[in-house]
Amino acid sequence: MTPLRISLPVLCVFSSLAAGCLGGSRPQKAGGSALWLTGDSGAFDAASQSRLSELGAKEIYLDAAELDWNGGVRLRRIKAPEVPRRTPTTLVVSGRWLSGDRPPEQLATALLSELSGLRIVAEQAGMLVTGFHFEVEPEAGAESFANTLKRLRSGLGKNLFLSASLDRRALEGPHAQAIANAVDYFVCGIYGQRPGEAEDPAAWDLESVEKNFRLLEALGRPYFIGAVTLGTATLRGRSGEAKAISTELSLGELVHARNLELKPGFSLQGIDRQVWEFVARGPGRVGEWSLAAGDSIRVVRTATPFLEELRRRIGASDSPHRLGEIYYRLRREGERLSLSVANLADVLAPDTAAPALELAVEKVSAADRRWLVKLRLANRSSESTDLAYFDSNFVQLDVTGATIGEVQSGEFQRFELLADGEKGTMRAYREANQVRFFLPLVEESQEAASGSIELRLTQRVPTITLSANFLLADGKALTVAPRVWQFETP
Repeated sequence: MTPLRISLPVLCVFSSLAAGCLGGSRPQKAGGSALWLTGDSGAFDAASQSRLSELGAKEIYLDAAELDWNGGVRLRRIKAPEVPRRTPTTLVVSGRWLSGDRPPEQLATALLSELSGLRIVAEQAGMLVTGFHFEVEPEAGAESFANTLKRLRSGLGKNLFLSASLDRRALEGPHAQAIANAVDYFVCGIYGQRPGEAEDPAAWDLESVEKNFRLLEALGRPYFIGAVTLGTATLRGRSGEAKAISTELSLGELVHARNLELKPGFSLQGIDRQVWEFVARGPGRVGEWSLAAGDSIRVVRTATPFLEELRRRIGASDSPHRLGEIYYRLRREGERLSLSVANLADVLAPDTAAPALELAVEKVSAADRRWLVKLRLANRSSESTDLAYFDSNFVQLDVTGATIGEVQSGEFQRFELLADGEKGTMRAYREANQVRFFLPLVEESQEAASGSIELRLTQRVPTITLSANFLLADGKALTVAPRVWQFETP
């Protein structure tokens, strides 16, 4: 990359560092929420931008460049997804801080020139650049990093904000205060983990969030908290070693894979997150992965209720320096383990989100006092239920004026016959007036239909009642109130 020349305006602004002629205090960063986009993110269209903006997420953080220390400090631009024009954008610079013994003044001068060029390119693409964020691993150069940021911040002037990330594990370290003081505000990811990080249950524990709040507030500087919305699947060998990581699988795909079985105890593994592990019974294939017997796929992800609880807790905390939340990152279409724009809108909305389940029954045929009907379930929302087996997650059909004969499960996993709530008996088999259709998981926008349900009429017009009961990620029950259906006889 050819080094950018430092323009006269940049030199004039930066010379004010020594002259001290800028004067006045810097403006305060506005609070709110923001969405982080990377080169791996999905498309961020105008409809998504408008929906999130109405709920307070007006800004995006966009991965735009990486530090390049070859021959000095430069910025190597990276490909970024397109965003709607005039979207308020903070340009993100990532990488490792390898300053060596270079003076902070020299580094700040070079970076100011590079950032000026980066801003020009972004504004030519239609973005409304509001500032620059350094997502940098300072390592042994933390002192140099802080001193460089301090000088760079002054050189940028008042119309652009400068920020940097602080690792939550370094909040009590010797350089956290210096970095926080050097920027207009800082960002600390306190909930979740990005793909590739070693699994740490404490990173998801909302009890730890409150501890980190005290550390964040103790720094006395404005800050945003970061939350990871990506879910990951890890392919593991028989001994538990990680072989590959993917964000592209869906939980439904794993649930319905015939070669996989859910490892016992899954419901006890997640604290303020969802954790499942599926073990291969024999050789098989899931997505792009080939599995041998004993291999497993471990899924870790968040869900809307957990982020709603995160916002509730931080809202109830005494945190006068907190500006808002930044959500990492916008998912791609195939990343069904992760939260979508619609899910984030649910998180930001004032009401509690839940799957919007619709139930319906249709009459397929009617002859000789024998009806065949089908039951249908549709999720009209972006929210999903929890994964649950046994006596949870079912749709129930009750009938009066008929008994239930042969039943086909269709797209449901299995069914169970009952007679007035009694199950597992000969009466339930011979005189059933209830049938439950079980579905371990209802994903976003999913639909499912039963096979044929035989009704043997004992009166002229039978009455059908549909209801449902499913578990949500936070352990609460979602109940669909009974709805009565009655058809005319042929």
